[in-house]
Amino acid sequence: MAALKGSVSLLSSVVKLASGNVAAQIIPFVALPFLARLYSPQDFGHLAFFMALCTFLSILMALRFDVALVSVSEAKQKMALLSAGRRMAIFLACCIFIILSIALLAGIVNQHYGWFLPVSALALAIHNLHVGWLNANEHYSAISGFLVLRALLWVGIAGAWPFVLPEVELGIVYAFAASYILVSVIEYCFIAVLTSATALEKVSVIQVVKAFKDFPKFNLPHALLSNVNASAPAYVLQFFGLTQILGQFSQTNRLIMTPWHMVSNALYRVLYQHCAKTLQSEHPNLSKVGKLWGGYSAVAIVFYFILYFIATPLFILVLGEQWREAGRVAQIMMPWFALRTITGVLAFMPILREKQHIALIFEMFYTGAMIASLGLGAVLYDGLTALSWFSWVGTFFVLIQLSWYLGLIKSKP
Repeated sequence: MAALKGSVSLLSSVVKLASGNVAAQIIPFVALPFLARLYSPQDFGHLAFFMALCTFLSILMALRFDVALVSVSEAKQKMALLSAGRRMAIFLACCIFIILSIALLAGIVNQHYGWFLPVSALALAIHNLHVGWLNANEHYSAISGFLVLRALLWVGIAGAWPFVLPEVELGIVYAFAASYILVSVIEYCFIAVLTSATALEKVSVIQVVKAFKDFPKFNLPHALLSNVNASAPAYVLQFFGLTQILGQFSQTNRLIMTPWHMVSNALYRVLYQHCAKTLQSEHPNLSKVGKLWGGYSAVAIVFYFILYFIATPLFILVLGEQWREAGRVAQIMMPWFALRTITGVLAFMPILREKQHIALIFEMFYTGAMIASLGLGAVLYDGLTALSWFSWVGTFFVLIQLSWYLGLIKSKP
């Protein structure tokens, strides 16, 4: 009976968080045909590059304290870690702003939205810290609400921009940044209200960093490498001036991969917390995790299999004729997309089993192979060939990664 209640509770948590993630994706998904006609593939290419840089810098600023929050048990420690994470993020954002300012003034970086990048990355880092704290305290409904709010803000600002400020280009990029800035401020106020009655101890940032040094030391490089290989098309295609094909790829990723990523991210957060608690018990058993993952994976694989055959007409129907090539890109990327969807759910296993150092070494080889395949394809052939090589090399490495994660689930603590 207790096992049944535990399974129902776990599934309920997943549904709460996943429903918010799905709702947050439905909003831009519904607005996508409208936005795809307001902005060109070139604009979406710039958005993909900005988002990749912003995500990379936000991971660096948060130092993976957003992940560490789940492993903290006491309320005061959670708040101390959140506070230290915010302060470190602000400090690192200031350092990045100085470096980027020098690069912009020297002409090394010539994109005019570069000045906005450190503030946007800081907002995203603080948002991730807030979500980590809310997740650690099981405020799943609040997380869902903030995700939906951010989606509404992004769609609303991006949709209004060409009519309100038509003379300023790349409004879709500025809308992305503004949505995270606004929602992180609202989250800050929400958490302040929740913790207003809690007496907090003053804790040195240095003490907190020392206490959780394994996360910046091992998990941070791993996360940065993961971001680089996941966003490699944004970096490499932009470097070779293939912004048009980058825009097609980003729209493919947004229409197909991102909704699944949001669901898997919700499942990841809930399973991570569940496994962390389970492994601290006298009789740890992760069998429920394996069963839930198996059901989720079966649904995802069937979805991708069907989508492969209807990708091109789907993109033309939804986005318009100018996005025809995105359908071909979707078919090329489908194997990698499918495996990443089902593997990312278990990405916490190296943390729980204390195998971050092995994960880091693997990620280094994985990232190097991905960038090399993409770069060689772009130099020797064209953008589509580069993406094809990138997809198959990535599929090979993710298969190895998935096998390892499943082995960690079965292994004894």
